[in-house]
Amino acid sequence: MSKNRKPVNPDSSEQPVQLLKYLDLDAEYFDLQEDLKTLETVWKAEAYHAVIFHATRIFERILIKFVFQKLKKEEDLLFGALRRAEAYNILPKRLRFFGHTLRRLGNTVRHVKPRVILPQDAENALSLLLILLKYFVGRDENVDKHAELAELKKYFGSLENSETDKIMNLLWQEPMNKRKLWNYWLKRDGTSGNVFGKSPEAIALYAELLIETHKKGDKSLQKAIQMLEIAIEKPEMHSDLRLTQMLALAHSRNKDYQSAINVLGPKLNNKNPDTETNGILAGAYKRRYNEEKRAGSLLMAHELYGQSYEKWSDTYNGINYAATALYLDRFLLARKVSKEIIQKFKSRIKRSNIKRSELDLWDIASLGEANLIVGDFAQARRDYKLFQKSADPGNEKVAMGQLQSNLNKFLINVTPKRFLSVPVPDPDLKYVKIGITGHRTYNKPKTVKQQLKEMVAKIRNQKKYRNLPLRVITPLAEGADRLLLDVCYELYGKDQVSLQVAVPFEIEDYCADFQTKKSKDYFCKQLLLADRVTFPGPYDTRNQGYMNVGYTVADSCDELIAIWDGKPAQGYGGTAMVIHYYENERKGAKKKAHIIKVTRPAK
Repeated sequence: MSKNRKPVNPDSSEQPVQLLKYLDLDAEYFDLQEDLKTLETVWKAEAYHAVIFHATRIFERILIKFVFQKLKKEEDLLFGALRRAEAYNILPKRLRFFGHTLRRLGNTVRHVKPRVILPQDAENALSLLLILLKYFVGRDENVDKHAELAELKKYFGSLENSETDKIMNLLWQEPMNKRKLWNYWLKRDGTSGNVFGKSPEAIALYAELLIETHKKGDKSLQKAIQMLEIAIEKPEMHSDLRLTQMLALAHSRNKDYQSAINVLGPKLNNKNPDTETNGILAGAYKRRYNEEKRAGSLLMAHELYGQSYEKWSDTYNGINYAATALYLDRFLLARKVSKEIIQKFKSRIKRSNIKRSELDLWDIASLGEANLIVGDFAQARRDYKLFQKSADPGNEKVAMGQLQSNLNKFLINVTPKRFLSVPVPDPDLKYVKIGITGHRTYNKPKTVKQQLKEMVAKIRNQKKYRNLPLRVITPLAEGADRLLLDVCYELYGKDQVSLQVAVPFEIEDYCADFQTKKSKDYFCKQLLLADRVTFPGPYDTRNQGYMNVGYTVADSCDELIAIWDGKPAQGYGGTAMVIHYYENERKGAKKKAHIIKVTRPAK
């Protein structure tokens, strides 16, 4: 564009209001008002391909600039900008739906073999753009919003109050007037017809909003399925991928998983996975697994989520990839991906300069699930409680069902409500952290217990620890590990003791080492109360697993208590080796362990 631009109305001495000035769009290659004039010109000339192209380009430039202003992230294409806006939750979900609809329309004229473009498609593009522009207008408090809207009317005046404009505005409204919209749908093939009779993009948008706003007891899903099946039967819409995706999603949300798989399965492209297709199809397989426990469904869901996550590295596919890995006993992979998800959200919060509570609702739930999988139970509780504050009953039911599945995998067989009722400490608290190592059996347990009480009290009474709350770090094996926790509960009360459980093996495998049901029940009961669980890394033998967990306790604590007979370790991973590591090799300051000498029963 030339820098010597003409005013919009050359016959008027009045200068036009500069639109979206706060976005600083004034660049040599893009002038919003010049582009709107061009859009008006090609519309009047009935150059419908050009209308869609220019409408999409205008929105692309505005959104790219908006994303850059908010996040200082450069994007080259509309798709990338929309994904970034979605990831950082800087735009309302409905606006993203409208933006993607305009983007898909733009793709129809950019492809080498586009479908037939109708006048209705161009009118849809104009109406979508107008709604999107109205959202961005007036966001600068220093600008007269009414003046900007009046300026917009110069370019879209012919569109106002058209049937397309009315339908698009009904779709934009929250809450939607579903009765009026359904009446328009029923009239789609009348004498004049309307947007729903001629545009797959408008039908897909309507269906997506019906699915999104579905509530128990209404017929939104059934209506979405009905209209999508009718649309797909039309020869000119039969191959439209978005209609097929929405039909599969509606079937899946309606609990007809096989129909969802039948509809979308043929569209699967393993060589070049589409994140939407994979995500919807994987969701159907996962939901079928949750209800029917078909192992093949779980494996398919896991593979599909994995394909999408590896290509797009997005948090939605990532957290589902991690969860399905957990159910498949691929524990290391589940924790690896969950850690990546947590880091992505931390970066997003920092870059967006927002609070955790300002994340998208399902992002908060994903954070809760990721923290649970890596063992940060306290933070998982915080995230799930934050989710519950804003979730409607339907969304809460879905999230709590997922939480229940994860708790069961950890052998925490209580309801989500009970899990979330455990008191959560302040995340910024600093603790005196006392770890334990010792034998499973020893003589004179009452005497040892009294000695341990005195030792804990003595440690707590040190000047540097006197005002700090207590955290116990223990593997919760039978014997010494459990005695420390019991003593601390007796001395200070459960609400005053933070528990960190370090396990040598995956939980189900570890519980196999406990001799009785009572012993296993004790472990699971205490695991429920933990603020943090430290899971094992790779290990070759059980002895190595026990050695690793001893080192983990030694590295994590401020003070180590050892209930020890003074003899060398009887095997790799014994008490003597942990003491030696703590006193000579551990990370951080080396110090002496607090030792309670015991004798052990004769074998």
